[in-house]
Amino acid sequence: KMYGKNINNLNTKKKIKLINLNFVKLYKICSEKEFSYLKILLPKDKQFTIKEKNFYFYIHNGLINLNGKNYSFDSKRTFFTKSNLTFNTITNTAIFLFFQKKKETVKIGKKKLAKKNKFYIVRNSSIREKYWGQIITLFSNSNGACKIIFMKNGSQSSMEFHIRKKENYYINYGKIDLGIRYGRAKQKIIKLTKNCSFLMLPGTMHMRIAKLDTQIIEMSTKDRDDDSIIVHDDDHH
Repeated sequence: KMYGKNINNLNTKKKIKLINLNFVKLYKICSEKEFSYLKILLPKDKQFTIKEKNFYFYIHNGLINLNGKNYSFDSKRTFFTKSNLTFNTITNTAIFLFFQKKKETVKIGKKKLAKKNKFYIVRNSSIREKYWGQIITLFSNSNGACKIIFMKNGSQSSMEFHIRKKENYYINYGKIDLGIRYGRAKQKIIKLTKNCSFLMLPGTMHMRIAKLDTQIIEMSTKDRDDDSIIVHDDDHH
C-alpha cells in the first residue's frame, strides 16, 4: 500500500497517559511488531527488578546503583542486558526501556539481588551536530535504532521521507509542529507537545518545526542513510 493519500491514515498522534502502579509510574509510549519503548519514573531509596530479557535502557535523569557502582545521566552511555536487572535508586529517577520486539506489558517488581547483574554499556558512537540541533544515537544495529533528537526553538528540519524505515517520535519535552505532505502536495500541520507520540509510516513526507526547545526520543527499524530521501532542505541551512 502506498501511504500519503489520506491524512486520516497518516495522523497517528496520541497523548501518552501516565499510569500509576503500586510503586512506580510509567508511560507506555509505543508497541509495534518491530520495537517497543516506555518511560519509567522511580522513587528514591528503593530496590527494583525489571523482570524482562534483552532490552536496552537509558538513564534520563537521577542516580541508580548497579552492582555497587553509581550511574547517573550520561548522554554517551546506554545499557543493554540479556536478563533480569536489579538496581537501587539513590534519587528520584527516570529511565527509558527499549525492546526490539512487540511488548504490551513490562514486569517491574521488588526483589533482593541473588547474584550480580550481567549487562554491558553501549558507548554511543554517533553524536551529530545539525543546523537545527543535535542527534545522539543511543544504539543502532541490524534490527533498528534509537536516537535522542534535540531541536532548538525556532529551528526547522528538512522535508524528507523514508522508503523502508518505520519510526516513532516521543516528545520528552518541548513542542513541535510536524508538517506532513500527502496526496497531491497537500500539507497538514500536526501539533505535538510533551508526552505526545507519533508513528511515522514509511513513505510519509515530513518535516519538524520546533516551537520550543524540544527533545524527541525516536525509535525505529533499521536506520540507513540511503533510506532518507530529502525533498527539500530548510532555507536557513
